[in-house]
Amino acid sequence: MKRIRRIPYPRGPREATIWLVGATAIVTTSVIGYLFGAGTFSAERAELERTLERANNGLAQVAEQSRQRPGLNRAIQSFVDRTLGGDLDASDSALRSRLNRIGEELRLLDLSVKTERAALRLSPAKSQFSAKGSQKSLRDEPDFMELPATITGEGTVDQVMRLVHRIQSEPWIKRLDAVRLDQSKGGERVRVTVKLTTLFLPNRKPKADPRLSDEERVAVEQSFERYRAMANANPFRVPQPAKVEPVTTVAQVPPTPPPPPQLGFPYDQWQLTGLVNGPGGMEAWVRNPTTGERRELQVGHVIGEIAFVGANGDIAEFSLGQQHFRIQLGTPLSSRSPLQ
Repeated sequence: MKRIRRIPYPRGPREATIWLVGATAIVTTSVIGYLFGAGTFSAERAELERTLERANNGLAQVAEQSRQRPGLNRAIQSFVDRTLGGDLDASDSALRSRLNRIGEELRLLDLSVKTERAALRLSPAKSQFSAKGSQKSLRDEPDFMELPATITGEGTVDQVMRLVHRIQSEPWIKRLDAVRLDQSKGGERVRVTVKLTTLFLPNRKPKADPRLSDEERVAVEQSFERYRAMANANPFRVPQPAKVEPVTTVAQVPPTPPPPPQLGFPYDQWQLTGLVNGPGGMEAWVRNPTTGERRELQVGHVIGEIAFVGANGDIAEFSLGQQHFRIQLGTPLSSRSPLQ
């Protein structure tokens, strides 16, 4: 049997000192080796700690996004619920049906509704997400599709103005691109063309039907009252020619002296027929129903002695020297009320 050799215990002060120094060196070397082996002071451990911190931050961000996801889904669905369908066929059919129903309710003649080719609108994420990796599907996913449509018909000024008002008041998403009015039959009838665009999100079907309730329909009818004065004035009506009385022979009487010339501008003969945001800014359209003369006033232009200043809704603001007053759309220029 192999005998184990014992380390002799120091028997004197000198041997004890040597023994203590050796033992301390052994322990110190073991601790330093352990620490370096564990990577406490190494660059590798520091990099691992940074990687772990980034991973924890990423997990926290994912957890926060998961917490917010239900609210985001509800917000997206509320937007989808204002569209007319989740695909081209459903949206096209619903758009035609609703425009035809409005035109028929207003009893427009020669009513026509047509849709055009839908346009795909891609996500701006193409410039933000990489074309590779897990975000590629989000990068290439389209945002929505635009569906243009046109409705045309013929009616009175009141009917065509109600058409534009009704379309604008519908709860489904739309953008009015253009409105054109052409007079017919001496201005008693008007040909209207409205171009608009709606949109839908592919593969996202609305859960609600965007329609006006009975109370909302009443509110829309009441809100049209502010346009009634203009509709009744009918700025498209062509004035009737003056009747020519037959010439008859009468006894010679002294000629009647002519009336004195009228002083000042005939403001009561001119009506404010339109307020339009034109290429050069806000414009006020005025018309003389007696002579058929029209003028389009930009800001700063003068008619008679008054100058057009601006507009707010269906109210035009004019000035005469230091005085400022307003004129309601559809009323003569003589119907003024001072600005407060």
